[in-house]
Amino acid sequence: AAAVYERIIANILGMNTRVLAAKMRNGELIDVYDRVKEKLGKHLVIVDKSKLSVKDISNLITAANASVFDGKTDIVIIDYLQYMDGTHDFESLSQTARDLKPLAKDNHVFVLCLSQLSRSGSPWERPTMKELKGSGDIEATGDFILMGYRPAENPKMNIAEREEKKDIVNLTIEKSRRGHVVREIEVIFVSEETRMRELATRVA
Repeated sequence: AAAVYERIIANILGMNTRVLAAKMRNGELIDVYDRVKEKLGKHLVIVDKSKLSVKDISNLITAANASVFDGKTDIVIIDYLQYMDGTHDFESLSQTARDLKPLAKDNHVFVLCLSQLSRSGSPWERPTMKELKGSGDIEATGDFILMGYRPAENPKMNIAEREEKKDIVNLTIEKSRRGHVVREIEVIFVSEETRMRELATRVA
């Protein structure tokens, strides 16, 4: 949880986590860090546990609504699906994926769930939904499916080409239940600011 807070605060302050940590060690920004973290606590709850079930998450939403958000939890981010309870085999993973939709509907929240890819693909090639572990039920359940790949990981690139693509991630919209125009978004991770910036978009 501390590392997540550190990244978010570094993002807000427009610096990377190394610079933030160095300033904190030098006694700088401590008051700012504490004030930002206190304010974040009114809008963000981090549960640093694995093997949570869908029911556990529903109970956490209820608790957060009662004690933090005044009944107004907006979004739940799960990092990631395969860390949840009930994902040890294909059938249980599929059931857990299916249970995320009623979790969202019953609690009136958006659910953003990260998922592993199978090892059949390459990190520098555009992935397909077939490479999602438990892909059939994830594909059926998700209203939107966003997938990413890093071109710089391609071993066939020379050093100059890799440097040019360094820190670039291509995000593809593989599914949108409401339809979409944008097909792919190219973003770059700006380490000096701990944030992603859009470089280009490609339409369908």
